[in-house]
Amino acid sequence: MKQSRRFYNVTFIFLLSIFSVLFLGASPVFSYPVEFADSNGNNVTIEKRPSRVVSLAPSITEIIFRIGAGDAVRAVTYHDTYPPEMSNKEIIGGFFSPSLMAIEKIQPDIIFISGLHKKVRERFSHKKCCLVDLETHSISDSYRNILLLGRIFNREKEAARLVNEIKGELRVIAKKVARIPTSKRKRVIRLMGRDSVMVP
Repeated sequence: MKQSRRFYNVTFIFLLSIFSVLFLGASPVFSYPVEFADSNGNNVTIEKRPSRVVSLAPSITEIIFRIGAGDAVRAVTYHDTYPPEMSNKEIIGGFFSPSLMAIEKIQPDIIFISGLHKKVRERFSHKKCCLVDLETHSISDSYRNILLLGRIFNREKEAARLVNEIKGELRVIAKKVARIPTSKRKRVIRLMGRDSVMVP
């Protein structure tokens, strides 16, 4: 009788788990490890959801916050200004000159870098933390990175929602631009920078 009751209890819990995943939208239990190749072609394996993140790439930082994983971020650069919630995070220097000592003190499990962070790569390539380079050269790269970050932080639905939101905004912009006569369209250049002005 006890064995029969135990069997029914286990069966009920199993079916309840399946139901919650399929119908209530709960995150799948078996989402890790996450395996991928970053922009440098390095094979990366994320065994569990990162909890001590240092992000040296403002665009990546913003995506992490937009998909609701900002709680995992421990430090950013002073170039990270959006969203406002990141003002509570530790600053480890600028994009071009992050403090290696400050990063080391945090003992990150993952560092998001760019191709320009050669000193960071040299210092931490043999450490326990993971180095991830997610370069963005096109809109499709942005979509790919957003969805990948959704997998890394177990926020896949939020990442997919963000991609759809951006696509919707771009469609609106395209419609508005299409109404401007070709002869009246302006060539645009974007300048950015804090200490020196540059073109991205």
